[in-house]
Amino acid sequence: MHPDRGDPESQQLSKKLNVRRDARLRLVSTAPLKRRTRTLSKGDQREHELIRCAERLLDEGTFHDASVADIATAAGVSRPAFYFYFASKDALLASVVETVHHDIAARLLAGLDRYGEPAQQIAGAIHAGADAWWEHRAAMSAAMQLAQRIPELGERMRMSMTDVNRRCTEILLSHGGVPESRSPARAARLIEMLALMNERVFSHQVPRARTRRELRTTEESLLAIWTRTLGLPQPDRPRR
Repeated sequence: MHPDRGDPESQQLSKKLNVRRDARLRLVSTAPLKRRTRTLSKGDQREHELIRCAERLLDEGTFHDASVADIATAAGVSRPAFYFYFASKDALLASVVETVHHDIAARLLAGLDRYGEPAQQIAGAIHAGADAWWEHRAAMSAAMQLAQRIPELGERMRMSMTDVNRRCTEILLSHGGVPESRSPARAARLIEMLALMNERVFSHQVPRARTRRELRTTEESLLAIWTRTLGLPQPDRPRR
């Protein structure tokens, strides 16, 4: 059950997210797909380091027990500096989630553009998604929980995938062999449902995998569902 949107703590965090959203989007993505176009200001560097430090603590399993002072020290900033950038640990965690989601979206788009045939494009995106979920598994686990408490964050997570879903919809409209391929609205809904399926499957399977290799069967199953649902031929296994 979602919290009441009028809850003061959630409302304050949502307002903080709105104020700092544009600043966060100017931060350099953690993906190797984009080059830094400008030198980050000292303030941006501090904010970026806090976000990176928070994800590192999530990976180590110590974020939730760490105090604000602990996080600030680990990031090399003062406690007052932490509060200059973030109102709370939840606000920092929300920034980690948004940063990670934009990284995942960038990787999925790159995967869609990597191969020429439609089914290979889908395979490339699924593979890129598995890579990203594995790399950010701790942050994504936290994201699923935080999005339930902060509805606005969940909406932003979905919005970050808009370009990915649009690209997949274009593939369905151009190459699909199912009735939905003749209706842009129905095609978009179908892609949205398939994308949601991917998110649910990865959120369930990634925490249970001991190695990245164990996700290959999951990738193959997802690809089979996507290609059959969209009416695309099964692709040859892409080179990795």
